[in-house]
Amino acid sequence: MKTVLLGLLFVIFSGVASAHEMRPSVASLSVDSQGTLALELVTNMEAWLANIDPSLSDTDDSPNAGYYDKLRAHSESALVEVIRKGDRDITQAIEILAGGGRVGMSLIAVEVLPVDDINLPRDTRVILGGRLPDGVSSLVYRVHETLPNTAVRLFLENADPVVQFVRSGRTSDALLLDRAVERSVGALVAEYLVLG
Repeated sequence: MKTVLLGLLFVIFSGVASAHEMRPSVASLSVDSQGTLALELVTNMEAWLANIDPSLSDTDDSPNAGYYDKLRAHSESALVEVIRKGDRDITQAIEILAGGGRVGMSLIAVEVLPVDDINLPRDTRVILGGRLPDGVSSLVYRVHETLPNTAVRLFLENADPVVQFVRSGRTSDALLLDRAVERSVGALVAEYLVLG
């Protein structure tokens, strides 16, 4: 039921938003039995790159509105280049906590999603990966204060997805995994060899 309601909310926001209205992000998490964590974040990267305060309802109210408009004029490939090589590193704004520490995340892929109407904001799908510590059975997702309110979804192999709506600068409740992370001996040996 939560998934349906959040999906409906997102569709409503998408339908009425102009290019300058701030919308929630969607963070989709999945974890395999070896503790490999995948995150798909769909958000307005132009607003994040321009350091638009996510508490604003309209990007025009920001002193950085001009830079936001400049980024919106970029082609999809040019925007991907800025995301990958610009001054701001999205991996530093992703805060996933497990086993008493922060999970390091690496940028895997970036896709700027096409829009039919240039008057609508353009979302970007950012794929990141990390590894959970051995033995953890839950994680916490903190929405960085530079990112907007976020629908956080944890997809599980043996249970229904867990969904929480987390405000900017706030932390989710514990997101319970459907099983504790237990890496195989082979995976642990490979990790040891990589670390030297």
